[in-house]
Amino acid sequence: MDDPIAIVSLVVAMLGVIFTWRKFREDSLRRGEVLTWANEAIDCLEGLVIICILMRQKDFETECRNRLIAITFNSAALIEKGRIFFKNQKSGSFGHHKMPAYRGLRPLVLDPLVAAHQISVRLLSGEARSINALQCLAEDGVKSFVSLIQKEIGRDRTASRVAQRGGAGFNLDVSISKIAPDRIARIEELSSRDLKRYRTDPPPL
Repeated sequence: MDDPIAIVSLVVAMLGVIFTWRKFREDSLRRGEVLTWANEAIDCLEGLVIICILMRQKDFETECRNRLIAITFNSAALIEKGRIFFKNQKSGSFGHHKMPAYRGLRPLVLDPLVAAHQISVRLLSGEARSINALQCLAEDGVKSFVSLIQKEIGRDRTASRVAQRGGAGFNLDVSISKIAPDRIARIEELSSRDLKRYRTDPPPL
């Protein structure tokens, strides 16, 4: 085939077939919907970890309680939404007396949300003997979920190789010690000047 136009047409046709196949595969796996669900689940799971950290402080008691109530409701709903994408695994006659969606073993990916729901209920009940222990479980839950969902819908490669390079880790105190003193002094100078300006000429309310 020496005709360049024919070659281009063939290449375009092949690319069209590949694109159509990939779109069909994406649609059949409902990856976009699973991603939306997973993002909501991560908000819930990570929020629970932060609550366990902050609820010990009096200033955050009310806010943490309100967020715990929201997590209790949201986690329950996210478990049921997750059943749409991840079906129970059949295991003999286990759960045969239940409705079809609940027969067999619950998918592993839903367990962190079940744990989050139970932890939030326990914290709200005031019967939590050890917040530290519940925090450990909450941390394990979010890490387990992210690991599982990354295998489900994570990308095999990134658009940039730089973004995929292994990081060196981050330590806040070490990073602070590396900041040049004159840079900090400059920020302090600007902050002081802006504060004086605000006091002499406050913005209209």
